[in-house]
Amino acid sequence: MLFGNFEIVSLGAFDLKTSQEFIEHHLQDVLAGAQLRHFLTDFTGGHPLYLNLICKELVNLSAVYKQNEIYMPLLSQAVENTIFNRWGVISRHFELIVLDLCQGKDNRVVSSLLISLANGKNKIDDIIADVAFSKLKVRSKIKDLLEKSILVKNGQHYYFQDKLFKYWVRYVYQKRLHDVDLSQEKQKKEFKEEFARSMDAIRISAGQDFSARIVDLLHCFDDESFDLNGRKYRLPVFEEVTSFKLKNDNGTFLDVIKAIGNNETWLIALKKENVGEGDIQTALSYAKQLGVRPDRCVLVALTDIEDTTRLKALQEKFWIWNEGELNTLLTIFDKPYIIR
Repeated sequence: MLFGNFEIVSLGAFDLKTSQEFIEHHLQDVLAGAQLRHFLTDFTGGHPLYLNLICKELVNLSAVYKQNEIYMPLLSQAVENTIFNRWGVISRHFELIVLDLCQGKDNRVVSSLLISLANGKNKIDDIIADVAFSKLKVRSKIKDLLEKSILVKNGQHYYFQDKLFKYWVRYVYQKRLHDVDLSQEKQKKEFKEEFARSMDAIRISAGQDFSARIVDLLHCFDDESFDLNGRKYRLPVFEEVTSFKLKNDNGTFLDVIKAIGNNETWLIALKKENVGEGDIQTALSYAKQLGVRPDRCVLVALTDIEDTTRLKALQEKFWIWNEGELNTLLTIFDKPYIIR
């Protein structure tokens, strides 16, 4: 390797389908239900390092307790071992990141910024008010965090690039700094309770209908512009959002949402899979019935769209949001991924 011509390739987060396959492969012969795999994908943000380490811990624990299928208690123990315990491999990894970030002058500013962002403060004025440091210091440190790829800026929102790091900062690092009066056992108990709540929240979200999840997301829009896959989109405040189904000519149904706000109307067609030209035509036929064409038509699809269908949608001036755009919005507004 000393004299070889090697190139370092940075491996980013997996997409949702690849994450599911990665989990199945690395759990070897240990069974894990779809709900648990979905949770792990969302919890880790699809990061291969974290998926690999937690899966290894799950395989080890399943051997220790002689279980060939993973249930909640085993997953909770694996997460505690890797993320909560001080010498857990992921926890130690995050501690080293924080130590590096907090080196030098004004290290308290960085620590406070990370905690503020992890607690949901994602606009500059809210962050400044929360941490009580000067605007100049806050902006300077945020710029550093952006350059080091700890944070991402989209529109006026700042958020963690790494979902699991955000979770660790909020529920492990913050507790260690601020709850000094709590014993290790009490901190461990609180962590277990919080982790159980996180699992319940994702389980409830996963049980919701696709259209209900999108309606919930639309209610988060705050009349700002965001960059989604290289394009700018302004997302208005919606005051009225209704969902319904339209029947296609072939007898199948298309989920549709009509959203009204800021003196404009959006018509959003939703399809988890098998999007066809007929779905576009069904949405267009409904739009004609309204008398005035909606200001914006959007197609939200979780699977790849055939070229002919994509061309039809683009010709009709539809915005097309796939899994990547959708998950960017869900991350910005701190919502679980939608997994097909």
